Amino acid sequence: MNSPQERATARASFDCAGLSIRQFAIALGVDPATVHRVLNGDSNCKRGNSHRVAVVLGLKRGVLTEDDPGVALAKTMAKARELLPHA
Repeated sequence: MNSPQERATARASFDCAGLSIRQFAIALGVDPATVHRVLNGDSNCKRGNSHRVAVVLGLKRGVLTEDDPGVALAKTMAKARELLPHA
């Protein structure tokens, strides 16, 4: 499981990326509620869509296939995290 600090950073990266959680979810092809569960720490993110969301947000390590729409989103979110001020 990831820490509240990591989840807060992931949540803040949405603003830097210029995406709402809903837009992110639609682009990834998942239910926005899944993204909220991951960001709130209510999902163990071991498999399925919650795992994909956590990987794309940089909350956990994992593999995405090249044809997964999450690959481009993962790059966008990683760039957004780089723009965040470090505590």
